[in-house]
Amino acid sequence: MTEGRRELLPGLHGLRAAAATVVFAYHVHTYGFLDVPAFLPWIATHGGLGVHLFFALSAFSLAWANPDAAE
Repeated sequence: MTEGRRELLPGLHGLRAAAATVVFAYHVHTYGFLDVPAFLPWIATHGGLGVHLFFALSAFSLAWANPDAAE
């Protein structure tokens, strides 16, 4: 680990990928290209929350990767 930087958090990037996938599926459904599968009904109603999750995780990822930025 270099000074002033922390190790990567692979799980965090996996969550960001999942949030981006949910946003993509929500947009595909919203614009009428595909129907939501029966086992994922929440994508049609709450899929837009993936944007907020993605931004929050991205902000945390940036803050984690560069802890000296606040000084």
